Amino acid sequence: MKIRSHLLRMAAAILIPVIVASGLALETIRQAGRKAELRGLSETARSTALIVDREVQGSLSALKVLGSSPNLENRDFKAFYQQAAAFYQPGDSWIVLFDDKGTQIVNTAVPYGTPLPKPLAPSEGVVKNVISSQKPVTTDLQIGIVSGKMFTAVSVPAIAAGGRSFVVAQAFAVDYWKKQAFQANLPVEWITGVTDRKGLFIARSFRADELVGKAGIPGLLAATQAAKEGVLRYTSLEDVDAYKAYTHSDLTGWTVSVSAPVGAINEAANRAVWLAVAGMLAAFAVAGVAVAVFGRRFIRAIEGASRSAMALGRGQQPDVERTGIEEVNALNHELVGAGRLLELERQSRQAAEAERERLLCNETQARETAQAQNEAKDEFLAMLGHELRNPLAAIAGA
Repeated sequence: MKIRSHLLRMAAAILIPVIVASGLALETIRQAGRKAELRGLSETARSTALIVDREVQGSLSALKVLGSSPNLENRDFKAFYQQAAAFYQPGDSWIVLFDDKGTQIVNTAVPYGTPLPKPLAPSEGVVKNVISSQKPVTTDLQIGIVSGKMFTAVSVPAIAAGGRSFVVAQAFAVDYWKKQAFQANLPVEWITGVTDRKGLFIARSFRADELVGKAGIPGLLAATQAAKEGVLRYTSLEDVDAYKAYTHSDLTGWTVSVSAPVGAINEAANRAVWLAVAGMLAAFAVAGVAVAVFGRRFIRAIEGASRSAMALGRGQQPDVERTGIEEVNALNHELVGAGRLLELERQSRQAAEAERERLLCNETQARETAQAQNEAKDEFLAMLGHELRNPLAAIAGA
């Protein structure tokens, strides 16, 4: 199996567990993102409830100041009217002064001296409750018999005259809450709503003209009353699958809610997932490029070492190839050293062969010289014998 195949297997062995773990991590990120979006929805509901409580608390402070006015002690209702009108200009909010029977004495919604209607049962009940309990009372949504507007009211006992003769109330038209209760810069698809204790809309950021004064989804009131705050999944009045984060105002008992489509919440959560996926893909791409680059470099280094080994096998001196891998450089260095040793051995062997050839040549020459000398000796002896035989023969004959 080639090195490249081993590298691919090694990369797969590393990446597969990383991909599996990353999938689990991405799901955790998605769930965490959804929870974070829902926490943001809940925080928006709480902050809206704080805005409502701030307005009511400011009204209570102003009403306490008006309730302790010397004009009530002196029964100077005209002066009290002017004092009350100075607190809030006529419009979406007005001041009403009741006697202990629930009869309106002053109403800044109309000019002073305008005949005021007789008390209705709800007003009488609120006045009696305030005087008997000596505590502020916030009403649910109702329609004013003087202004003709839908409003809510905050009533406190007047400290003047012992707190038993008068009740000072501030009325807030629904348009007031529309202007004051809603936060700016919220996502367009988020819907903020304020409902009273009966479940009637006091204010709504979407379709307000159509829904204010009407009840919300049946059964949703009971669900929101089950806990002080929470998050519900429901089908909205716009027939949209949505999450509703709700909380209850501590001062009024009203329910403040913020709704967002499930798709918008999941989309916001998925953005974090896609961002993480993009980062992981970028990391994988960089890792893949790095593996390819360094793998090719490693393969070239191994191929260079292989060529050096093949040159060494052919009896050639291998070329020194410098790489960025220390181990391969060491291998090439050892191959070059082995090449030098083999070259020295080859030269020594060639010298020995040359010496052997020289000695063999000398021995052959010596043997040939001895042979020639031996033959010359034989020829001399033969000639000598022949030459001696003739005189000897004569001598022998004589």
